[in-house]
Amino acid sequence: MWSSYPYNSDGNGVKAKDRPSAELMNSLHELFENGLYSDLTIKCGQDEYKVHKAIVSTRSPFFKACDNDFFVEGKTGVVELREVDPVAEKLMVHYFYHLDYPRQAKPVDSDVEDTSPKPLAPLPDTTSTATQHGGDLALLPIAARSPKEKTKMNGIKPKPAGPPPCTNLAIHARLYEIGERYGIRGLKDLALEKFKSDLKSLWEPGDLMEAIEVTYSPDLGNDNDNAMRKVIVQALSAHRDLLTEAPVQEVVQKFGKLSFDLMMTFHKGG
Repeated sequence: MWSSYPYNSDGNGVKAKDRPSAELMNSLHELFENGLYSDLTIKCGQDEYKVHKAIVSTRSPFFKACDNDFFVEGKTGVVELREVDPVAEKLMVHYFYHLDYPRQAKPVDSDVEDTSPKPLAPLPDTTSTATQHGGDLALLPIAARSPKEKTKMNGIKPKPAGPPPCTNLAIHARLYEIGERYGIRGLKDLALEKFKSDLKSLWEPGDLMEAIEVTYSPDLGNDNDNAMRKVIVQALSAHRDLLTEAPVQEVVQKFGKLSFDLMMTFHKGG
């Protein structure tokens, strides 16, 4: 039944003009779930995904190039991604068929014990916390905003009481890098917007440090595309108290480009 699909197209509460797009998205979801008519396999470690050239090759120059008999991938119909994180690869495939990817409940590397600091504690409501942290209220975690400042953010409300959701900054950074590596522009843009959105809510400094490792790593990062790096530098500038933490200092010292970016931002008064 249509109601079992993620996009409601059965006519209940759906405007007529929206029904064709809902039917299309449900069809893509069905292809994603059962691999019907698949003509290409993407492998990463032990994981395999049955996909469709018409969907992935038209969205990525890399996968388009693989569909060539000159390469072994074109002859076998199997593309093996050896340098991609398995979780990030799964989310990339999900994006191809849903134009989005779901929030993950676990960190990218679930085998590593989470020793990152807890979400930032509230700051005393004495002076403007946004001024204390670089003036950009949008990049200041909710837990660090004063009660008055929380009401200034249009459409952003404090989270209800309870444990905060698992932050996905590192996952967004990995998907941004995948989008750059394989020429998937839409995935890059989506990952960047999700990264910015997570910075507007509760987030853990440890997750931000992992995102920095991904974005500034010489092996993974791209010096020619620094949109994600700019957002990271803005976040550190807006929350400068993080720079007193030993793990943050270690990351800043590790990546000379990050140190330079921070220096230039501070020099410009950011």
